[in-house]
Amino acid sequence: MLDSKDNVSVLAALTFLGGWHLAEPRRKFAPEPQASKYSDLFHQLISNAEVQERIKRLADSENEWVKQAAVSATRGPRERLWQ
Repeated sequence: MLDSKDNVSVLAALTFLGGWHLAEPRRKFAPEPQASKYSDLFHQLISNAEVQERIKRLADSENEWVKQAAVSATRGPRERLWQ
């Protein structure tokens, strides 16, 4: 999706990659710890060198929304905490 010509698809992917995907034990609203179905996928994608390179390229996009979403996705979890 990061290579799509459709900015909506690119923004959807960047929003996922720039978001918080906590494992259940860190959440306070779950009655019992459970594995998050998105946490593993997020970690697999964000640690992929090819995905990281695509995000860096998108951070130079002429589309301001894509650029800002890519910049957010390049930040680590601690940096995103203070956004």
